[in-house]
Amino acid sequence: ATGNWDKLTDALVPAAGRILADGSCNPDGSSKPDVGINWDYGPVTAYGRDTRFEFCYDWRLDPMDTAKKLNDFIAYICRETGHEKVNIIGFSMGSIITMAYIEQFGYDKIAGLVLSAPACNGVKCAGQPYNKQVEVNPLAVYRYIGTILSDNPKKELACAISAVLYKAGVIGAAAGLANKAIDRCLDRIYAEVMPQTFATMPGMWSLIPDEYYENAKKLMLGDSGNPALIKRIDNYHYNVQLHLKDLINGAIARGIKFGIVLKYGNQVSPVIESWDDMNDGVIDTVYASFGAACSTLKGTLGEGYRQAVEDGHNHLSPDGQIDASTCAYPEQTWFVKGLLHMHNFRDYDRIETYILYAENQVTVFGNPAYPQFLRYDEATRAISPLAGPDEQPVKLWGVFGAESWVYILSRLARAVWLAITI
Repeated sequence: ATGNWDKLTDALVPAAGRILADGSCNPDGSSKPDVGINWDYGPVTAYGRDTRFEFCYDWRLDPMDTAKKLNDFIAYICRETGHEKVNIIGFSMGSIITMAYIEQFGYDKIAGLVLSAPACNGVKCAGQPYNKQVEVNPLAVYRYIGTILSDNPKKELACAISAVLYKAGVIGAAAGLANKAIDRCLDRIYAEVMPQTFATMPGMWSLIPDEYYENAKKLMLGDSGNPALIKRIDNYHYNVQLHLKDLINGAIARGIKFGIVLKYGNQVSPVIESWDDMNDGVIDTVYASFGAACSTLKGTLGEGYRQAVEDGHNHLSPDGQIDASTCAYPEQTWFVKGLLHMHNFRDYDRIETYILYAENQVTVFGNPAYPQFLRYDEATRAISPLAGPDEQPVKLWGVFGAESWVYILSRLARAVWLAITI
C-alpha cells in the first residue's frame, strides 16, 4: 500500500527465518536434535505379489545416509519374508535414495527396479529457485489451479472462477504485484533466509539438476561455502547423479528387470522461469524420462516433426508432444499423460507390477495394454493407450468464445445461489 519495500522486507525476513528455523539442518547438513520422522518398520504378517513395504525417510537429509537406512530396511524385509531379494520401486525422491543405495551397496539384494516419476536427475522447480530464477506467470497460475485440483469434485467450478479472473486481468495484476515484490525483496531473502534454511538441507541439494548445481552452490553458499556441507552434497551429486546411467546399466547387465514409468501433461509451479516446460506438476518430463524431446506444455513438437533417433521403432507420442527416441532407455520408458505427480492408483501400479513380475525383461512394445504412451482419464480413474490429441474442454482453457462465457457465468451464478441459500 505504501510502496515501502524495505519495510516489507524488514518484516518478512525475520518472520520467514522463524518459520523455517526448526526444519533447517545444522551447518554441516546433519539433522538438529529431535527433528525428523519417528517411524517403526512394523511386523510382517502377510504378503503377496502386490504387497508393497513402504520405506519412510526424512527428505531434508543426505540421501547417502538415508540409503544406509534403506539397506537395513531391505535386510529386515528379506529376513521377515524369507526372500533373498526385493523389487524396488523408487518413486519421485525415492529414486534418489534408491540410486544412492545401489552406489553404496550394489545389486545383490535387487530382483527388479522401477523408477516411478523419478527425480534422480533433478527438477527445475528446485534448481531454478536455487539460482534465483523466480517469477510469477499469470497463465501458469491459471493452469495450475486446474492441475492441483485434479480429481477434486470442485475442480469444474474453481476452474470457471479462475477463468473469469484470468480473462479479466485479475490474476495478471496479482502476478505483476508479486513480481514487483520479488524484484525488490529477493536479494535480501536469498542473503538472509535461504543460506540458513533450505541451503542447509542435503536432500534439497540432491534435487538440483547438474546444469544448475555449481552456480547454485556459489549463490547459496558463497565463495567460501561450508566445507563439511559441500563435501556431503558433492558426494551425492558427483558420485550418484552424474553416474545414474552407469548404475542403471549395471542393473540391466545383471539381468535385473528394469523400467521407468513417468507422468506428463500437468502445470508445474507457476513461480519458476520454465513454467511452460512439459511436466507432471513437479518433475520435468525431460529429466524423468532421461532425455525425451518434449514440446511446451500445451504445444506440440511441430507439424512434420520426425523422430530424432531412428531405431526401427516408433517412439513419437500420438499427441505430438513427446519424442521418446532420445531417452536413455526408450524401450523401457512408459509415459502416462494427465496423471498428477502426487497421485497414484491401481492402474498405474499395474504397469509397475507388469514390469517387475514378467517372465523376462519387457519393453514398451511387448503388451498392447501397456504401450509406451498412455493417458489417465480423470472421470473413470483408469489408464488406457493414448490414441491422439486430447479433446479440448469447451474453450475453457483456450480461446474464450461466447458459449464458454455463458458456461462460466452460469457456474458462477450457481455458486452465488448456493452461497445465498447456505
